[in-house]
Amino acid sequence: MIKDKLNSIRQRTLSLSGDEFKSVKEDVAFLLGYIANLEKKVGGNIEPRIKPDEMHYKVARNWAEFTAERMPWVKANINVYAESIAKVSLERNINGYGLNVILEFIKKHKFWSEACVSPVNLLHSKGGDNLAKIDYILSDLKKEVKKSGASAASDLKNDSWDNPFK
Repeated sequence: MIKDKLNSIRQRTLSLSGDEFKSVKEDVAFLLGYIANLEKKVGGNIEPRIKPDEMHYKVARNWAEFTAERMPWVKANINVYAESIAKVSLERNINGYGLNVILEFIKKHKFWSEACVSPVNLLHSKGGDNLAKIDYILSDLKKEVKKSGASAASDLKNDSWDNPFK
């Protein structure tokens, strides 16, 4: 996320001219180098932690119950689940109601109920297409809604959740 913002700044500086451009370009290059050195020292990617809110914790608790039903030997970490859900919510612009619709779809789907017992890897991509697990789930959900002729909102509505998708 930090690198993306810096790269975005780098792209926007192309419209600057002369000394302004050179100064901003040098600052961005310095910061990118500094981040790369920090990552080498700590052995990983440095990203700010996302702070989940109560809505993320609601979905996390529901997902933990689902995990416990499918895999009783696993003790779900609600904080890790909530942080993962918050990342999905932020990156895919999905609110609490939408996240609940997705979870209910996963619970009912033959493949996803086995393949997505935890929200932790929803944003990880496998293969060369750069699509994350959540992208495949959303695609399958959309197909299911079209096939059934119903709306996900009317089928899975729960009054304790926020408004439908943002």
